[in-house]
Amino acid sequence: MSEELRIAGQSLAREILVQLAQRAERTAASGRKRAVNAPESSLVAYRESRDLEFRDAVHAAFSVAQRSGGITIRWMKHAEGHELDTVGVKDVVTLLEHLGEAPIDQVVAQARDAALLASTRPGAEGPDLDAIGMVADLVEGWGRHRAPYGLEATDLARIREIFVTIGALRAGEHADKDMRTFSAAVHQNTKKVEQHKALVSRIWGDYYDLPDFSLALYLGLEKTPQPYMLGGHIAIDGMSRSAMELGGYIGLPRDTVTGAGLTLVPDGVLIVENWTTYVKAACWAPAGWGVLYCAGFPAPGWVQTTRAVLGRCKPGIPLLHWGDLDLGGFRIYLHLARTLERPLRPYRMMPADYAGVVTDQAQPGAREQTELSRIARLAPLLEESIAEILATGIFRQEQEQIILKGIWSP
Repeated sequence: MSEELRIAGQSLAREILVQLAQRAERTAASGRKRAVNAPESSLVAYRESRDLEFRDAVHAAFSVAQRSGGITIRWMKHAEGHELDTVGVKDVVTLLEHLGEAPIDQVVAQARDAALLASTRPGAEGPDLDAIGMVADLVEGWGRHRAPYGLEATDLARIREIFVTIGALRAGEHADKDMRTFSAAVHQNTKKVEQHKALVSRIWGDYYDLPDFSLALYLGLEKTPQPYMLGGHIAIDGMSRSAMELGGYIGLPRDTVTGAGLTLVPDGVLIVENWTTYVKAACWAPAGWGVLYCAGFPAPGWVQTTRAVLGRCKPGIPLLHWGDLDLGGFRIYLHLARTLERPLRPYRMMPADYAGVVTDQAQPGAREQTELSRIARLAPLLEESIAEILATGIFRQEQEQIILKGIWSP
């Protein structure tokens, strides 16, 4: 047998066996108990070859794997000798040991630990809670031998760099820095953040249910800053009338709002996640209520300005947040509750609020249920809503479905 054919046969056999082991691990992860055989599609190159030396090399490699106790083989006989019929898994751990491959749970654990450690900032007691959630989303894919966002569980260096960036963003270390200065501060490399900005944007955007999220915009690097929206019964220095009297709402530069006093101080404030609902809530605000627009996941500058606005209000005024009835809405609520450092109540974030306008009704999946339970532990004011979601299956509802037809009641 030529060396070239021997190497080619061994290479194909290994490729088939690695795919077979991965298939067995996916089956085990799904909870199904059934025999796992190599799919016929993986044996096409073997079956189409008529070169007996190449086939013998494949047979030899499979026979060694069989003797190790990792696989079972059924043969078919024909005039030219014998041919593989089926190749099945006997013991996936033994098969992986034979191949020199680590079990997927070990690979995933290494990737998970690398991400969490990288996201933990100096001086912190542990990783940021939302970073933990982002890692959990990746772990689900890695456990099924997938590469979410093209990120392999074995690419530990890339995982670390991405989650160093995410951890630093969550800690607010990017404040008042351009992208390269921020990158140099957290990576000792001016280009790392830019190198990973597309992937970080996708991970962050999916976690908070923001499909158009841009890291560059979040960092204030794109020259299209959104105005700070004041709505309802609120006014700042320099405004001749309240936002309500000016049409319901008004947009002003954040710096202007941050540095101004309040000439009309609201008795309560509602923060709204989405634009369509914000416009209606501002125009239909009850007397004494101001309405602010956070534009999905709020940028650090928006949080800073809002803290300044709230700091000029009377202590203890009601502060409400109206977001979508989904994981993104709940995660944004959690972020606001932490960063605004004031008691924050969810508003119209119960399944019952969607009576008559439900667009879909299905129980949250297993991963979603786990995340909902985590959120309930962190945000007791969401416990009732989450219990109702699990009881009714009403979930993944957008606040725009609730049509305001008059002055709303806080």
